Amino acid sequence: DVVNDYMKKINKITGRDYKPFNYYGSSKAKYVIVAMGSVCETIKETIDYLEKEESLSIGLLEVHLYRPFSAKYFLSVLPKSVTNIAVLDRTKEFGASAPLYLDVLDVITENNLDINVYGGRYGLSSKDTTPADIKSVYDFLMGDDKYNGFTISINDDVTNLSLPKSDLVIPSNNYEMVIMGYGSDGMVSASKDIMKITGTGSDAYVQGYFEYDSKKSGGVTKSHLRFGKDIIRSSYYVTNPNTVILTKESYFGKYDILNGIKENGTFILNTDKSSKEVLNILSNKEKNIIKDRNIKFYIIDANSIAKEVGLNNKISSIMEVVIFKICKIIDFDYAYEEIKKSLTKKFENKGGNVLEKNLVAISKCLDSFEEVEIGDTLFDEEEETDLSMYEMIGRRRGNELPVSAFLKMKDGRTLPSLASEEKRFSSPVAPFCNKENCIMCNMCSFVCPHAVIRPYLLDMNEYENAPAIIKDNCQDANIKGEELKFIIAASVPDCTGCGLCEKICPGKKGVKAISMTDIITLKKNGMLDALDYLEKNVSEKHPISSTTIKGSQFIEPKFKFPGACAGCGETPYLKLMSQLFKDNLVVANATGCSSIYSASFPSTTYNTPWANSLFEDNAEFGFGMYTADMTIKSRIKEILRSKLSDATDDEIDIFENYCAETNIENSENLYNYVVENRVNDLYDLRNFIKKKIYFIVGGDGWAYDIGFSGIDHVLASGADVNILVLDTEVYSNTGGQASKSTQIGGVAKFAANGKKVNKKDLTKIALTYPNVYVATISLGANMGQAIKAMNEAVNYNGPSIIIAYAPCIAHGIIKGMSNSIDEEKLATESGYFPIFRYNPTNKKFFMDSKADFSKYYEFISGEDRYRSLKQLNKEEYNNLLEENKNNAERRFEYFKNLEEESNEE
Repeated sequence: DVVNDYMKKINKITGRDYKPFNYYGSSKAKYVIVAMGSVCETIKETIDYLEKEESLSIGLLEVHLYRPFSAKYFLSVLPKSVTNIAVLDRTKEFGASAPLYLDVLDVITENNLDINVYGGRYGLSSKDTTPADIKSVYDFLMGDDKYNGFTISINDDVTNLSLPKSDLVIPSNNYEMVIMGYGSDGMVSASKDIMKITGTGSDAYVQGYFEYDSKKSGGVTKSHLRFGKDIIRSSYYVTNPNTVILTKESYFGKYDILNGIKENGTFILNTDKSSKEVLNILSNKEKNIIKDRNIKFYIIDANSIAKEVGLNNKISSIMEVVIFKICKIIDFDYAYEEIKKSLTKKFENKGGNVLEKNLVAISKCLDSFEEVEIGDTLFDEEEETDLSMYEMIGRRRGNELPVSAFLKMKDGRTLPSLASEEKRFSSPVAPFCNKENCIMCNMCSFVCPHAVIRPYLLDMNEYENAPAIIKDNCQDANIKGEELKFIIAASVPDCTGCGLCEKICPGKKGVKAISMTDIITLKKNGMLDALDYLEKNVSEKHPISSTTIKGSQFIEPKFKFPGACAGCGETPYLKLMSQLFKDNLVVANATGCSSIYSASFPSTTYNTPWANSLFEDNAEFGFGMYTADMTIKSRIKEILRSKLSDATDDEIDIFENYCAETNIENSENLYNYVVENRVNDLYDLRNFIKKKIYFIVGGDGWAYDIGFSGIDHVLASGADVNILVLDTEVYSNTGGQASKSTQIGGVAKFAANGKKVNKKDLTKIALTYPNVYVATISLGANMGQAIKAMNEAVNYNGPSIIIAYAPCIAHGIIKGMSNSIDEEKLATESGYFPIFRYNPTNKKFFMDSKADFSKYYEFISGEDRYRSLKQLNKEEYNNLLEENKNNAERRFEYFKNLEEESNEE
């Protein structure tokens, strides 16, 4: 009653009509759906259409106050004529399988009403719920075959509970648009700006639905926009747009781009092809659609304009202007001025002349597009091939899959290394190595965030059998005692174009060996597929120790092609970890950036056992994996001791490692194997028995904040597990919020005027445990130290924690993420992030860096997270950053004293 009274007061102010329950539809309805949330708008749209076109008496009872659930208010709006109710829930977890259905059933039963209540589910797995699905529910209520637990939007061919989907399509009077882009091109932000400008500059209603995966860079983004004079109730994706915009031509042949476009529609493509060349990248099906539906087809080379003004691949403002210019959604002059205002607001406090570059770019694009003529010829269309489940999902056709397609992976396991199959082509450039300037240092491979560029060693047989392009780019490896050829190659389709390899390359006499080269050139010179050939035809060789920078990079990474931002500071650490520990590696990954770019289904980057857990319990999760392994080994050991009384400890140790990968139920069979083969074969097991190395991985949001208590528990356990913290000093995955790792004075969400308290010192906390290995690493500062710390942590028989400094796009590095390795170096050199190692084995503390605090302000003034503080908080700017520096000086002195004390002991 209290809530209802306040709803009445709010209704007077807003002119709305909210009650605990609202009814929509015919007052004489027999068939009613009960639901809550955004699906109600789709139901209302369907009711309006079916009442008008089919004269149906149907309705919706919309829930606005779910708890406490009031029978009085529910029954006060339910028509007396109702005979059948369908309740839609959007949950299926145990303990809450159909909560709304149970409440409605309870009300109807307790009041002895002669109404049938049926429960069903919608929207599971983020399935779109359309008017066709809602019509199916009303058909179900009016039909003879009724049952509980029905589903809509899903083809459930396992339990066969899904309703047959109707063919209803409600004609739309809205102007509808689909914009397909890729992560980091800015088109989602541009879409929101288009909505804002249109909604503000006209009396039109606007709506945006955004569809994208979790990849940080290179993943598909799809914006569904609607503009209309009437209220827009369509809370589902656009399937028949008036306009389609595509910013990445490599999507042709992989995704259905133009299938649903309306007659006389508009298609705008961002491409570097000419009007004649562009026809070669369209399928015959797409050409026929453009011709048959009289589609106006425009092209623009937005990337070239962006590159010309120094924006690299940031094309959003360019495309936004072109969309308003061509589509004429509202007055263009008004829209153009609003875009300039929006850019000013967004970038006026950013460095690198970003605002000026954007303003120049949008002026250059006004006359840079052209219309393409398809001609009158009809084309023979290609036959579709059968696709696997993973391919269907990878092609954004997962909603077509039935439930039965997932039976083989119902326990959550999926194939590894599927990212290698994606070939995203997210960058127009990729690295090329000129062997004449290459000193074979392998640092380009070492720093690559996406495992794109790699060195290979070919023996003479492999060299002689290689194609000419491989031979031409090989040089003598110059490894003593080995007759080998050396080559650097890149997986061009997987490159994000960050340029870190080119940046780090020392070259010869000031001339770099690595240069970022356009894909067209790489295709012409034959290097487009070079790495693919080398992976398939050249064996892995390790003539140089893997504990060195150079030697480590001859190992194939077990972590490849993550969906991380270009230049990501986190992923090189994971790639290195996978190279050092290979098939022995088992990873427990906290939710966050590191889990998202590692495994956004169907993309998987690891080729070793990997599992993801929640923010709050990942440390315990990894500890549990380790404990389960140890428990199995212990039980098998007991069996062996009881049945092989003469077995030596060495034999048992070998065998328990072998058994660790099997189920305990098989122990009798394994015992029999030992009895039958122990004389000849037991020691041969050494060749493939591997000690598992457990790494618990996550970001600072997990380690410093939400999952800290779990980390403390694991460190105190004494277990032989390793923790790797990827420290970006901010919640990178959720939009850049301040974490307990954020330094004082750092600007972030929830710290808009600069953080007022010091960073939590996780290293000092870990060092209170004398039996914990503790290290900090900064790849750009000392690559060899990072290798040494990881190896020491794994070789230490006890808990370890390594904190890795990781530059992030959220830092706003003025020189760009192509400078992230140099940023790591300067962070350490300036004393901002000192690196060290403490090894409990010998109780030694090693300070692995010096600090030149005269460089401190050079470092922090190079990042927007500190630089913008001057504009945002002039009063406290100096004090906050001075305290930041003072903290760094005290921190460095503290660690330096620890080193001196350990040397004295």
